[in-house]
Amino acid sequence: MKEQFLQLVWKLKLFEHSNLRLFDGGTIIIKDYGIYNSNESGPDFLNARVKIDNIVWSGNIEIHLKSSDWYKHNHQKDFAYNNVVLHVVWENDCSVEINGWEVPVLELKDRVRQNLMENFSKFQKSITIFPCKRLISNIDSIYLRQMIDASVFIRLERKTALLIDQDINQLAYTLFSKAIGGKVNQFAFEYLAQNLPFSFIEQLNNQQRKLTIASHRGLDLSNQSELSKVFVNYKRKGMRPASFPEKRLMQFANIIPIVSKLHELIDLSPEEFVFQFRKYIQKLDISISFDTQNLLLINAVVPYLFVRAKHTGFDQLQEKAFDILTILPPEKNNTVSKMKELGFVANNSFDSQALLEIYNEFCLAKKCLNCAVGMKIINS
Repeated sequence: MKEQFLQLVWKLKLFEHSNLRLFDGGTIIIKDYGIYNSNESGPDFLNARVKIDNIVWSGNIEIHLKSSDWYKHNHQKDFAYNNVVLHVVWENDCSVEINGWEVPVLELKDRVRQNLMENFSKFQKSITIFPCKRLISNIDSIYLRQMIDASVFIRLERKTALLIDQDINQLAYTLFSKAIGGKVNQFAFEYLAQNLPFSFIEQLNNQQRKLTIASHRGLDLSNQSELSKVFVNYKRKGMRPASFPEKRLMQFANIIPIVSKLHELIDLSPEEFVFQFRKYIQKLDISISFDTQNLLLINAVVPYLFVRAKHTGFDQLQEKAFDILTILPPEKNNTVSKMKELGFVANNSFDSQALLEIYNEFCLAKKCLNCAVGMKIINS
């Protein structure tokens, strides 16, 4: 068993609550289970409230498999644990004291269903990427749908977290650079956009932009009259000629005016936005295919609208971002195909983006205990 499992048991209240007693026999009523502490340090649950023998205690809760783990983890030397009011353990094998006060202990080993532990054990022992593969068919499709809907929002939050403070034009410019760079070269293209900021590049004509970008140079912000060489490591192995970095760099240089054009498109309906976007992109560079246009919409326009909604407080922009994803066809790749085999449905790019997020952040990372579907199976 892992401590993470016990944390989840507490977080989701997956233990028997009837006739709840502390290890020493004292009565306990849990008034607030606390807020899970996602940081690596400090007690597991913060700001909890428990009533022990008619006295309400406010503080933190620490979870361990054995109470002796308190000392193994050296919590007795960490002031962050001085406000722990309840020690929740699987097995109580020793007493724990804070400044001479014995911390109340709640033992859970006889309060968790056997099948919950068995299901968890099966997941732990599975060596496949999808421990849920044989069991997911028993899950109501409504839970799969709920996870898809939540995952798109989480994905956009994660992908834009480091861009939220950028100037709105620089944000769009950076997003387009990463999007057209593709999965393999996105970081190299982002680096280029950072070293050749939009405030500089918008002053150049198309030919100057091409020459500047093709030279792989970045702007020396300490002296804006000079350009200092910033060499970027572009990759080409296994790529088709249409995706070679040289080709993508020229396309990027050509479509930079789309950054300013977004301000004109932003009030259009989602359908008209997509139509006018495609029309303008083709005007800027006829070599950009329909599929590449989709990638630009998914990986640049949608995140741009998502962040701009936060800048302006205009939630309709967020809704427009989601609506654009539902207009676009689903992405076709091995990951989406694998997720569809599990039982998920991908009718559009909204769905396929969600499946990519679920696969990368839960399945590939083996975070079944953080996955709504995984927990539904374990708790069944």
